[in-house]
Amino acid sequence: MQLTITSPTLPMSQLDDYAETIIMPRLSMINGVSQVQVQGQQKYAVRVQVDPDKLVSKRIGLNEVDAAIANWNPNLPTGTLFGPRQTYTVTTNAELKNAAQFANVIVSWRNGAPVRLGDIADVVDSVQDTRQGVLAV
Repeated sequence: MQLTITSPTLPMSQLDDYAETIIMPRLSMINGVSQVQVQGQQKYAVRVQVDPDKLVSKRIGLNEVDAAIANWNPNLPTGTLFGPRQTYTVTTNAELKNAAQFANVIVSWRNGAPVRLGDIADVVDSVQDTRQGVLAV
């Protein structure tokens, strides 16, 4: 059986998320169903297209851009709660979720002012593979 999902208003990345988090688990719970696969996935991704001329003019290297993106997207333990029988690790998920948030990442400081990722690159909401266009469950 093949189920095709389309929408005139939702982007493929949202349809993919819906198929994987709502439809796929529910279909797999049906008695007699052994496996459910989502094909043609369009996972959400932020694309950063750095402008080399802007990097040169600001005297910023790609290594600084890479480090800034990695440093501003942490998902690390921030503390521990000690209970009478259990210990819990508290994590802060400061994950950047969209292109607008990534565009505000400070890459470097020049002349006392921050240089943000959006100043030196086009930061766009996109998908991991821009060459696919069908989603089937």
